[in-house]
Amino acid sequence: MHAPYWLLQEKSRDRNVIVVAAFISHRRYCVMDPKRWSRPLSFQIHRTGEFRTISNTSEAATILNNAWPVARGRNLKSAKRTCRQVLSGQRPPSEARNAFIAAAVEADIFVKEK
Repeated sequence: MHAPYWLLQEKSRDRNVIVVAAFISHRRYCVMDPKRWSRPLSFQIHRTGEFRTISNTSEAATILNNAWPVARGRNLKSAKRTCRQVLSGQRPPSEARNAFIAAAVEADIFVKEK
């Protein structure tokens, strides 16, 4: 038997980023992002040294806007703009992935291709 689900749409603090999620069961959400990348990538978190894997533009935008270790940078600004454009359908998801990698290199963050 399948759990009931409802589609939810909510806007983040950045009005241009929209997340679509499905309510699977009590207090469990599954994010469904149509801007999925062809290949996920992992990057090293500065504070802990652990790796985090991301596979879509929505995750990348959230990290760039809320958890990025540096506040400024040309590639960071470009990556944020590219993610907004991908999420609004103006550019392909592969460009957000490439922009995220460029921002990571600029911030001296180690990235592993999957």
